[in-house]
Amino acid sequence: CRAHDLQRLPRAPRFRSVTVASVSATSSTSRLISVDFLRGIAMMGLVFVHSILYLTPIPESGGVDVVYVLFVFVLGYVGAALFTSLVGISFVLSMRSRTHLSSTTVIAGAAVRGVFLLVVAMVISVTSTGLDSIFEWDVLSLIAIASIVLAFLRPLPSWALLGIAGAFVVFAPLVRGAVGYVEFWGGRLV
Repeated sequence: CRAHDLQRLPRAPRFRSVTVASVSATSSTSRLISVDFLRGIAMMGLVFVHSILYLTPIPESGGVDVVYVLFVFVLGYVGAALFTSLVGISFVLSMRSRTHLSSTTVIAGAAVRGVFLLVVAMVISVTSTGLDSIFEWDVLSLIAIASIVLAFLRPLPSWALLGIAGAFVVFAPLVRGAVGYVEFWGGRLV
C-alpha cells in the first residue's frame, strides 16, 4: 500500500455531535408502544361488543344474561372510553410532533382525518343495519366529529375552550331532550 493510494481513498464521513434537542426531535416522531398496545386492547373490546350486538339476539329472558351484560356494558363502555381517551392523547402527541408545519396544514390534516373517520363510521352503520341507520351514530362517529371540532378549536386560548366546554355542559341536556334522544333509546339511558 503506497502513500498516494491512501490519498485516493474516500474520506470517512464526519459525524455531527448529538445534542439533547436532536435526540428529543428524533424520539418525538417515533410511535409510543404503550399507546398502540392500549389502542389494540380497546379495539378488540369494541370488536367483541359490536359482534355481540349485531350478530346475536338480545336475551329475552326475565333474568340477566351475565355474558351479555359483561360483553356489552362492561367491555363496551370500557373499550369505548379507553379508545376515545387514546384518540385524544394521540391528537395531542400528533399536534406536538407537527410544530414545524403551518397551523393551516395541521388543521386541514386533522379535519381530513376526521371526515375520513366519519365516512367509515357511516359505511359501517349502513352495511351493518341498513340505509335507515346512517345517522345512528356510535363511538367512531363521535370520535370523527370530535376530531373535526378539535382541529378547529386547537388555536383557541384556554379561556375560550373552557367557555365552550361550559356551554356544552349546560346545553347538551336541552338538545338531547329536544331531539328525543332518550326516547329513541327506549326511554332510558344505561
